[in-house]
Amino acid sequence: MSITFSKANLTDKTINLANFNRLIEYVGRLANMSVDQNMTLINDPTGYKLGIRPSSISSMDYSDFAFGFSCSEDVVTVNPGYVFHGTRNAIAVATKTEVEIAADNTYIYVSCTFGSGAASVASSTTFPQHTTTGINWLLYKVTLTGGVASVEEGDIHHLGSITIPGSFA
Repeated sequence: MSITFSKANLTDKTINLANFNRLIEYVGRLANMSVDQNMTLINDPTGYKLGIRPSSISSMDYSDFAFGFSCSEDVVTVNPGYVFHGTRNAIAVATKTEVEIAADNTYIYVSCTFGSGAASVASSTTFPQHTTTGINWLLYKVTLTGGVASVEEGDIHHLGSITIPGSFA
């Protein structure tokens, strides 16, 4: 998981320890998670990236997030969340959704048809694609090994409520 900051507005002088600690505190509050020494700030050619050391990823509780998840045997439980689309009313996926995983490499996503006022959690072994009539917003890819579902490092594509730009459809 990482957050990328554009180099356009940041210089090395603005990323001092006080600003870094303030940024970490804000990210922690926004994500509703505790922040510790496992957070990293990396300056690479694309900009500054705030991340989590890989060894700490497995200990994060993803069930704290909107559209977060928990796994139990072959079932993935997806939390409720909202889909925001420009100035339209927010669409709630109001209840937890249990997805039974029957095959390895199953994609879990939120499907929302434009103008319908409804969204739902769906799953497929085919990579979800947006269409001209709606959005299929990928949340994560689930592996199934020995009848046990899990989401591996690198397979979390989205956590939190979904914002679709108003200009999109």
